[in-house]
Amino acid sequence: MAVRSSDPLTAATTSILIPELRTRGFRRKTNRIIARIQDDILQFFDLQLSAYGGKDFCVNYASISLFCPRDYLILQPGARLKRENGAEAWLSAKTYEDADTSMAQVANMAQMQVFPFFDATKSVVGLLGWLKRENWGSRHHLYLEMAFCEAPLGRISDAKVHALRAIDLYREDGRDWCAEYIDLCEQLIAGIESNNLTGRFQHWIEHSDGKLGLSKFRV
Repeated sequence: MAVRSSDPLTAATTSILIPELRTRGFRRKTNRIIARIQDDILQFFDLQLSAYGGKDFCVNYASISLFCPRDYLILQPGARLKRENGAEAWLSAKTYEDADTSMAQVANMAQMQVFPFFDATKSVVGLLGWLKRENWGSRHHLYLEMAFCEAPLGRISDAKVHALRAIDLYREDGRDWCAEYIDLCEQLIAGIESNNLTGRFQHWIEHSDGKLGLSKFRV
């Protein structure tokens, strides 16, 4: 019999959740991140421990494009597993028994909540459709994400409109980090106008893969 991890949450993830997800093409990235790549879209589960100590955890999930260059994971578009009453599902991993019970619940909740979302967002068309229904507080980020989906689909006019709208909102926001996103939108527009999107997208995908440590997912 295999020796279980000394950490109950890691042990339950290995013995219960990973086998459930492997058939769908998911692989462990870290002890807390389980992911797959579909059509240059990264779909992942994020097991988040409570910041208040103890061994409670929740499960976030998201789909993000890799052709929009990434330096770190973000959780939009995505959500957190919820209980039937709509409350966030915080689960116990204090003991092996607790963690095993909780992970079985995670596997069941994923069937109803996560996989329909992943199925809907595993293509660029699907991800764009989902983004169009989103209502983010950070509208500049949403327009940027939409533009980066529209451009590879050949929806050039929409991509330029949304990139320019994002630029306006980043300038209106005015915080220091907005300059980086303005530059990114301008690079996208320049790629459209020079008819050189393919090379730029490949460069951005390689950037995301490197920063996020995704090389093993490309094998």
